[in-house]
Amino acid sequence: MEKLLSLARNVNWGYNTRNSLLFESAGVQLFNYTLPIQAGSKILVSLEGTTSTQIVGKAFSYIARSFDNGDPKVNSVAAENAYYCLAKSIKAGNTYAAPELFMLLETKPDAILDKFVETLMAEKATGLSRIFYYDANRVQSDAKDLIPYVKYYIVSIFYNVDERKLLIPDDILTFPQAILEKTLVQFAPTDDPDDLSFLDSINALNEGSKYFTRVYKEIEDTLLNF
Repeated sequence: MEKLLSLARNVNWGYNTRNSLLFESAGVQLFNYTLPIQAGSKILVSLEGTTSTQIVGKAFSYIARSFDNGDPKVNSVAAENAYYCLAKSIKAGNTYAAPELFMLLETKPDAILDKFVETLMAEKATGLSRIFYYDANRVQSDAKDLIPYVKYYIVSIFYNVDERKLLIPDDILTFPQAILEKTLVQFAPTDDPDDLSFLDSINALNEGSKYFTRVYKEIEDTLLNF
């Protein structure tokens, strides 16, 4: 476990100090270390608490968002690992992990899309009905439509969507608050007392919370089966 954390810290340090050599070297080592032929992906499932899960989750998120070796599968696996670890940290009560998970979904939604697709497939189709539900264009479209709801739910963890103010210290946020606006304008209620958009906001939060957890569980199942 200590090696996993050491590699993740090196990735984070390389990313935050813009040391591309350290970032790329540590990123490759971290990615390879969690492959089944080495420590295995199950090591991520054994991570506990808020600090370790955030450290490793951020490292994988940085890899998913910034690493480019020409193989999108690497970014996809990194995004799944990042989502799992950051979501686990959030579920353990760490709101500070939420901004990075939001940025992962904001900047690299395609990298994590397969897990939203698999979540929908597991939910909506079993047995023979799975054959009739599975249409590549349809299921991908449905999965893409879910991502904004999950993003909105994640934003609500560290940002008061009604009062439009942060629930975490300013220096924890590593990106301009204006980036949140694209998500907020879709669902956040207005100041008009006659506007019923608050109902849409509540529905969006409920949907986002539901699929936030279901995608997490889908990734956990994958990690456990490797």
